[in-house]
Amino acid sequence: MNKVFVLLRNEWTKISRKKIVYIILVLTVLGIVALGGIFKMFSHYSDEQIYYSEADSEMEDEILNVESEISNLEELIDNYEQDNTPDQAQDLANLQINLENMQHYKIMLELGLEKNINIFSSDFRRQLISDLADLQLAKEIKLSNSQKANDYTLAYEASPEESIADEIETDTDEASTKQAETVRGNDVDPSDFAGGPDVYFDYYSDIYSTNYYPYDYYLYKNKYTDLTIDAMELRMKNIDRIISQDDYAAFIDYQIDNVKSNQALNEQQKDFQIADLKLELQLNPTGKPNYPGKNYFLSLQYLRNNSFEAINDGYVLYSPLLPVEIEEAKQHYQVANYYLNLPATNPPEADDSICHYPVSAISLGTYAIICLIIILAGSTISQEISTGSIKGLIIAPVKRCKIFFAKVLGIFSISLIGMLIVYLTTLISSYIFVEPFYRLPYVFTTGNGVSALEFPIYLLLLSLSKVSFVFITGTIALMFSSVTRSTSIAVGITMVMQFGLLSIYNFIKLISIRLHPIIAFLPFEYLDLSNYIFPTINNTSYSNFIFFGSNLNREFVLRTPSSLPYLYWLVMVVCFIWIARDSFVKNDL
Repeated sequence: MNKVFVLLRNEWTKISRKKIVYIILVLTVLGIVALGGIFKMFSHYSDEQIYYSEADSEMEDEILNVESEISNLEELIDNYEQDNTPDQAQDLANLQINLENMQHYKIMLELGLEKNINIFSSDFRRQLISDLADLQLAKEIKLSNSQKANDYTLAYEASPEESIADEIETDTDEASTKQAETVRGNDVDPSDFAGGPDVYFDYYSDIYSTNYYPYDYYLYKNKYTDLTIDAMELRMKNIDRIISQDDYAAFIDYQIDNVKSNQALNEQQKDFQIADLKLELQLNPTGKPNYPGKNYFLSLQYLRNNSFEAINDGYVLYSPLLPVEIEEAKQHYQVANYYLNLPATNPPEADDSICHYPVSAISLGTYAIICLIIILAGSTISQEISTGSIKGLIIAPVKRCKIFFAKVLGIFSISLIGMLIVYLTTLISSYIFVEPFYRLPYVFTTGNGVSALEFPIYLLLLSLSKVSFVFITGTIALMFSSVTRSTSIAVGITMVMQFGLLSIYNFIKLISIRLHPIIAFLPFEYLDLSNYIFPTINNTSYSNFIFFGSNLNREFVLRTPSSLPYLYWLVMVVCFIWIARDSFVKNDL
């Protein structure tokens, strides 16, 4: 063993004399620092928006266009009414829906002009304008329906059988006619309905739904339809007050009240949305359309909500999830919740893209060290053979296998030291360029919940885990160096494999719609063990396809045992080293 260490020291002496080592290390450090500067330069949020004065004329022109569209729709609806054919009922209903959507849009434009608010912008008051338009249109339709109900009531009191019979088509089938006669025979009185004429009107609209056209009873479908006129007017006054005060805190309170009254949400979903609204107010107290960290929090909220839905339903877009996929959803839900619940007392000043810098810097440094290792490992045997310096070692009283393993240890030690340099450079530059808010811990799930590694420790362990990627690449170059006895061939083949074939493989994975099981057995999948040691949320195995719907037609998802990546990596390293050793020991030098 002492001879191995002596030989290792000899390897380090030879390596330290190579200028390429210092050149690549210096370029690596400068590259990591430069990457931090680039991230810092472009990690600013955009607060650009079109102000009211710029959109005033556009909104006026749009009103003219909408009025023309409404006129065309009304004319088309009249034509359908005159044709009076039952097979056109659905088309007529769709036209009515389009008409009311256009009417809603027109009211929004008019309110925007009236209140000096650009509805084409991301101003939070635009949401209030939309709600106000909903209320106004719902109120108009409510009043219109009440008038219709009164007309029906008066007609019924005058001659109930005739007034109803006149509205029934002459070709009504026996079932509908019998149903109508039953209703008339029961002498239904509008006053018997607790809700008054409106409910009476809805009652008859249900009874004769097969005989009356949908447009006769179509109600505007929005969240305010069930409110009374007084309640609508009260809400409209409240919205007017918030708009006039331009109070974002009041807007958040208004949104929270809407969430609490939303019957379509369960309690957990309400808690999520309320917490998100309070967090947004804390991060963005003035209600700007864009603010630092917005995309960061939105992505976490999106992941949490999708994971929560997947856990509860077991489906994503009508695709059943496997048990292992549901387990991943639980892990992602816990991790996303952890980050969302971190204290936000010191909001960021830069955009969220800066938080990707540390991992990107380590990846850049890893590939730089890989280039260095390929050059060193590819020449460690072949160059010594070509120059004849290997003869000095061969004639020494030491076995060839010990000479070989000293070179393997040299490759490993260079990989380790190179990644430590990458770590120190990334850590220092992160404290220079990255705000404290984005120097996030690494969170992972445990049996009892979640645990976190602090930022410096996480960076260190991530850098050390990348040593596996650097070292296995070095063993490939060492194998070709020993077998081919040519530095150029060994370095060239390894470079092509690393930066050519691996890139093609990743591109195929990226564009592949169906992921076949062969991917799980390709060596490229297991070169970098850091992907398995420190998996990132929404990037483990196939979960990114699950939650973002990029692989909806998948036939199956092949899952591998958690130990397979490490066993696969170990087998590949042993094979590469064995081939290189066998060639070095048995072949003539």
